[in-house]
Amino acid sequence: MKCRHISLAMVLVILSLPIFVGLTGCSQKAGNGKPATNQKLVYRLGHALPTDNPRHLAAVRFGDLVKERTGGRVEVTVYPSGQLGGEQQLAEAVKMGSLDFTANGPVFANYVPQYAVFGLPFLFKSYDEAYTAIDGPLGQKMNQLAREKGLFILSIWDSGFRQITTNGKPIAKPGDLKGLKLRTPEEFVNVETFKALGCNVVAMPFTELYLALKQHVVDGQENPLANIYYSKLYEVQKYLTITNHIYANSLLFTSLDTWNKIPKDVQEVMIGAAAESKIMMRKSIQEGDKQFLDELKAKGMIVNTPNIAPFREASRVVYKTLEDRIGKDVIEMAVKSTAK
Repeated sequence: MKCRHISLAMVLVILSLPIFVGLTGCSQKAGNGKPATNQKLVYRLGHALPTDNPRHLAAVRFGDLVKERTGGRVEVTVYPSGQLGGEQQLAEAVKMGSLDFTANGPVFANYVPQYAVFGLPFLFKSYDEAYTAIDGPLGQKMNQLAREKGLFILSIWDSGFRQITTNGKPIAKPGDLKGLKLRTPEEFVNVETFKALGCNVVAMPFTELYLALKQHVVDGQENPLANIYYSKLYEVQKYLTITNHIYANSLLFTSLDTWNKIPKDVQEVMIGAAAESKIMMRKSIQEGDKQFLDELKAKGMIVNTPNIAPFREASRVVYKTLEDRIGKDVIEMAVKSTAK
C-alpha cells in the first residue's frame, strides 16, 4: 500500500510543475521565470491537513492575496489533505522541484536540522515567547541556513502547542507514558522527546494517523488542539492531556531553484502575502485553543492538566542529546531568546 501511495503522489507532483497559461488557452512549462505579457503563472501548493484546518485557511489566504495583488496574473492552487502525499513526500517533492510550495510541519528539520530548535521540549512558555524567537534573530538564522540547503522560507507560520491524547488511560505523570506506543511526526526532536519520556515511539505521516489509532497500531499521539479537532481524533481517542510540551509551527517554503525562477515583482507580492497569512493564522490558533478545548470536551474527551514540572525535568536530557545535531550555539540562542 505504501509503495502505491508514493507512486501516485510522485505522479501528481510531477504534473504540478509551474506553468504559464496564455490567454489563448495554450500552456508551456516555466523557463527563466520571465512570463510573456499575456501569460498567467500558475503554481501548486500542497499540504497534508484537512480543509478546515488553520494551515489550509492560511494557504488559501496566501493564494488569494497573490492573485489579487498581481491582478490575476499569478495563481496559487492549493492541494490539501495529503492529496499529493504526506508531509515528508511533499517536502521531498519541493526540494526536487516537482512541487512549487508546501505549507509543512516539523519534517523541515530533516533538511535543516537547526530548525528543530523551535520544537525543543518546554522551550517556550507562551505564544509571545515563541513569536519573539521566530520573528527575531533566530528566525533570520533559519532563513539563512535554509538557503544554504537549497531551500527558501517565505514565512514561518503557527500551529500551536502540542498536547497528548491516549485511549487506554489518562496521563498524570511521566511514568504513565512508559511503554506506551505513541505516534509522533517523522521528526527527530519529537521522537527523542518521547523516548526520553519512556514511550515506544512510532514515527509516521499524519495522513496515516487516524487509521493507526482506530486499528490500535498506536495507543496515543501528540498534536496541537486544532489538528486533534479538525482531524476528528476524538473519535478514536478518549483522553486529552494538556502539556504544551512542544510549540509547533509550520513553514511556507519552496526550493531556492524554484524561487529564483519566479519574477522579482511576484516574489515581493508572495513575501507580503505570506506575512499577512502568518498574522491571520496566529490569531486563528490563539483564539481557537479555548474553543477547540471546549469542543473536544463536548465530543466526549476527558481532559486533564497535570503538573508539568516532572515532564519538563524528564525531557531536559533532550537538549544535551541533540547538541551535536542542532548545534549547541543554536540551542543557546533559542534559550536566550526566552530569557526575561
